[in-house]
Amino acid sequence: MQILQWLWNNKGSLLLAFVLALTVWVAAVSADDPTVERSMDAPIPITYFEPSNELQVVGDLPQTAQLILRAPQSVWDEVSSETIRIEVNLSNYDAGSYEIELEAQSDLQPLRVVSIEPAKISVVLETILTKEIPITIDVIGDPAIEFDAKEASFTPETAIVRGPASAVNLVAEVRSEIEITSARQDVEGNIPLLAYDKNDQVVEGIEIEPSFLNVFVPIEQSDRYRLVSVIPKIVGSPAYGYRIKSVLAFPELVQVTSSDPDAIAELPGFVDTEPIDINGATETIERRVFLDLPFGFTIVGNQTILVKTTIEAIESSLTFNLPIEVQGLTSDLVAEFTPETVIVTLTGPLTILQDMQPEDVRVFINLVDFEEGSYVVPPEVVVPQVEVQAETIPSTIEVEISLAPPVTATPTP
Repeated sequence: MQILQWLWNNKGSLLLAFVLALTVWVAAVSADDPTVERSMDAPIPITYFEPSNELQVVGDLPQTAQLILRAPQSVWDEVSSETIRIEVNLSNYDAGSYEIELEAQSDLQPLRVVSIEPAKISVVLETILTKEIPITIDVIGDPAIEFDAKEASFTPETAIVRGPASAVNLVAEVRSEIEITSARQDVEGNIPLLAYDKNDQVVEGIEIEPSFLNVFVPIEQSDRYRLVSVIPKIVGSPAYGYRIKSVLAFPELVQVTSSDPDAIAELPGFVDTEPIDINGATETIERRVFLDLPFGFTIVGNQTILVKTTIEAIESSLTFNLPIEVQGLTSDLVAEFTPETVIVTLTGPLTILQDMQPEDVRVFINLVDFEEGSYVVPPEVVVPQVEVQAETIPSTIEVEISLAPPVTATPTP
């Protein structure tokens, strides 16, 4: 009884001592394991439990949230995206708009969530609607000139559109496009389908079944076009001594068309140009001309053809046996060479060679700066006309150079 009495009489002191001891203990623990408040290094994923089968979320929901936590340092060492969860259960909600507060859950203690960003999320749930809508295929471009595109074929001819009622009710058309520009053979492709509203804007947030469609566009040879060769029509002859080397048309093939398929079928595989007069020509002629097409036909593209008629001089040859001249040898030296004549063959335009004479051509050997000795020197041929080429037989001359004999003075009588 005395002990109890003493405790009762000293209860105030005992309580103060307990509080002081507790304070000292807490201070000691805090010093060893301080409490820290800070933001997590990485955001935490938000897990959504899907709504019922009759409902669908409209729009995009945030997928992560940033947390600020308060916990002892020893607890922070265990904090991660695996030890903290944020879950939103949409299965208990009906169609409508909601502001849902986010809550973080963790088994770590002691740990307190100071804040979540975002603190709330906006969720719109709508009833799922399904519609069957005809598919439209736009064929873009035209095939090559001589081909026709037939009607595109595809299956199925309708698509199932599924999604939130507000989005599905906007759909006015389901369509896709296939490109056939310049095609010369059948075009086939697996192309994506898109849903459009009445303003031709793509409707997002819905599912389309099928999402891709195989489309086939037959490309066939047209019976209104024909590819034919161009034959230049040349009249007259070049001047005397000249000839036609070549005649070329650009382009060599053209597309012609007619509204009468029978006329196209009867057309031969070539068509002439208008006449091109080359009478007396001495040089190449280039001229743009029209085609000589039958009545009812037109050419596709450029209406004229460039015709290039290449005119060149007729080549001939002429041979002379000519003496060799010496040039450049100083007066104190003399040269003996063999042979003393060469055969010169001239090649060039007939109109020039027919008037040439032996005296028009000179052959010489150049001995400038040569001293006594034996040499092999190529002869040089001088022809006044640059169009004429010259060759010699032989192509080299053997030359022996020596001192000239002294000049003997003639006695005066």
